[in-house]
Amino acid sequence: MMSKAKKVVNVILTISYLFVIISIIS
Repeated sequence: MMSKAKKVVNVILTISYLFVIISIIS
């Protein structure tokens, strides 16, 4: 359960990171 929640948080952080990078590029 704990590792699953951590995985979800990791995915959300990764998507947020990509969003920021795309915003900076465009």
